[in-house]
Amino acid sequence: MLFVHRALPDGDLYFVDNRTARAEDVEATFRVSGRQAELWHADTGSREPTSFRAVAGRTTVPLHLEPWGTVFVVFRRPATTASRIVPATVEADLAAVGGPWQLRFPPDRGAPAGITLDTLTSWSDHAEPGVKYFSGTGTYTTTVQAPPGWFAPGARLWLDLGRVENVAEVSIGGTPLGVAWKPPFRAEVTRALKPGANVVEIRVTNLWVNRMIGDRQSNAPVQYTFTRPEFYKADSPLLPSGLFGPVSRIGMRQGGEPACHTEA
Repeated sequence: MLFVHRALPDGDLYFVDNRTARAEDVEATFRVSGRQAELWHADTGSREPTSFRAVAGRTTVPLHLEPWGTVFVVFRRPATTASRIVPATVEADLAAVGGPWQLRFPPDRGAPAGITLDTLTSWSDHAEPGVKYFSGTGTYTTTVQAPPGWFAPGARLWLDLGRVENVAEVSIGGTPLGVAWKPPFRAEVTRALKPGANVVEIRVTNLWVNRMIGDRQSNAPVQYTFTRPEFYKADSPLLPSGLFGPVSRIGMRQGGEPACHTEA
């Protein structure tokens, strides 16, 4: 964990940085007292109240940080109690999104127009050279049946993509739901998912390394990439690419308003 502290005219701000490739749950103690704690998320622009407890001139805040995740911990509003408990978010894995998946490729990039996948695997493991060496954006499509029971009052629905290499754009029924560019690769689908059949489209873009390696093959009929110097050779290892999953829908519900109490 690394952090940076900035003193504000009306409070304190800490930038906390998880420098590991694993999720971390920590109890972080700050040299602050008399103020409520908030979490500000730079990737979404959202902010939320969080639990805290103040003892002996310091304030402890529980933090959950995703792999390589960061958060701003902000102290600016006066605290009227020595502690606050914000009910935890409850997650329920509703179902997995299985195959088959239709995967389409753009023209003039060396790949076939489309293929069908029963299971999600790396493009670089495919037997077809046009898929194996493809670099660009591939579009996955499948249909999800959503029963009415998923749409309980107060529930927020998310589509968890599992592992993605490297960036994914999600849409349901033609409604764009944003770009997932870091773990966890998730998109909130509450406003787009409807009871019944839903067409899910996931556009995944990889790096251009594999196409450069494919262009170096002795039997490559066409060269699609041009760069000097040649950073990659014909025998350079291919990078994993595409959507790996498992893809699942997760229902999330925040339980009530923050419950405040005074700590003895």
